[in-house]
Amino acid sequence: MTSPPRLPGSYLVMELANRCSLACVHCAVADTTHPHFDRTGTMDVDLAESLFADLRANRIGFDTLILFWLGEPLLHPEFPRVWRAAIAAAEDGCFGKVELHTNATHLSSAYTAALLNDADVPQVMHFSLDATDVDRYRTVKGKDRYDVVVRNIEHFLEEKARTGARWPRPVFQFIVGSNNVDQVSAFRDQWSRACEDAGLPHRVAAGHVPWGEDAVVFFRQLDCPTAEMQERENAVFREAMTASSGCRGGRDRPTREPGGLCRILEESGDQLGWCRHHLHPRLDPAQQRRSDHRDPVLDPVVERDHASSSDGGGRWGLWRAQALPELLHPEEPQLHGHHHG
Repeated sequence: MTSPPRLPGSYLVMELANRCSLACVHCAVADTTHPHFDRTGTMDVDLAESLFADLRANRIGFDTLILFWLGEPLLHPEFPRVWRAAIAAAEDGCFGKVELHTNATHLSSAYTAALLNDADVPQVMHFSLDATDVDRYRTVKGKDRYDVVVRNIEHFLEEKARTGARWPRPVFQFIVGSNNVDQVSAFRDQWSRACEDAGLPHRVAAGHVPWGEDAVVFFRQLDCPTAEMQERENAVFREAMTASSGCRGGRDRPTREPGGLCRILEESGDQLGWCRHHLHPRLDPAQQRRSDHRDPVLDPVVERDHASSSDGGGRWGLWRAQALPELLHPEEPQLHGHHHG
C-alpha cells in the first residue's frame, strides 16, 4: 500500500491537554458540562512519539502540525519533550510547519528556553490575548491572569531577541467582538511597542496571518453560533479594521468554512478522525448540515451518522475512527462509529 501524498492545506491537530487555565466567554472550554470534559488529562508522551515515529516510517506528511485543540497545551507537564519530538519529526519531513496556540498563563522561563530554536522548519506561536487591561481580560477570559500573561510574553520576546533564535514566530492574537472592540487600537499599539522594545520586526494583519518570520499583531473575527450573530460580529470587525490604521486584510467569517483535510488526535489518544470543515462547536446541528459544499468522501458519512444519532450529534465535526495503526495507512479516509460530542 502506498503512502498518501501530502495534501495541500492538510493538518494534524494534537490535543496535549483537554483542560484550560482560562474560561474565555467565546470558547467551548468554558462549558464544563460538555462530554469532552467527562475525563480530563494529558496525552501520553510515548503515544505522541510513537505517532511521529509511525509517520516517519511510513513517509506520511501533513502541511501543518497544530499542537492545540480545546485545552491549553502548556499545561502538559512534559511539554518540552513533546515540542522537541514534534520539531524533530518536522525536520524529518512529517510536517511543513508547526503551530502552537497558547494563552501563555504557563509560559515559564523553562518553557521559553525549550521553545526557542533555529530548526530548519517554520514554527508559529499564537498568543491568545483579546484584551489590554486587567478588568477587560477578566471579563473576556474569565479569570484574572492578565499581568502574569503579559510578563510571560514580554520575557519570551526578550529571550528571543537576546538569543537571536529564529523560531517560533510570535503572533499576538486579538479576537474582535462587541465586548472588546474598543481596545483594538490599544492592543495594536501595546504589542507593536513590545516588539520594538525587544528589537524584533513586526507587522499588523487582520483576517489571516501572512507568511513570513516577523512577529504579527493579528486581529480576527469572533466565531458565532448563529448566522445572525455572525453577521453582526462581522460588521463589528469590518468597522474596527476600517477605523484602525495599520490593519491589513480581513474578510467576513462565514458560518461554515470549507477547510483542508485534517486529522485530529485527542489527548486520550483513542479518538482520531478526519475533518474537512471547521464547525463551530455550538452551532445548531441542523444548521451545520446546510451547506453548498459537497465532499464525496465525508458528506455521506456525516449524513448517515446525523440520521442515526439520537440528538443530531456531530457538533464538533469529529468522528470516532479506526485504531491508530489502521488510520495511518488508508487508501481513502474511512470513518466509522459515532460522533464525538
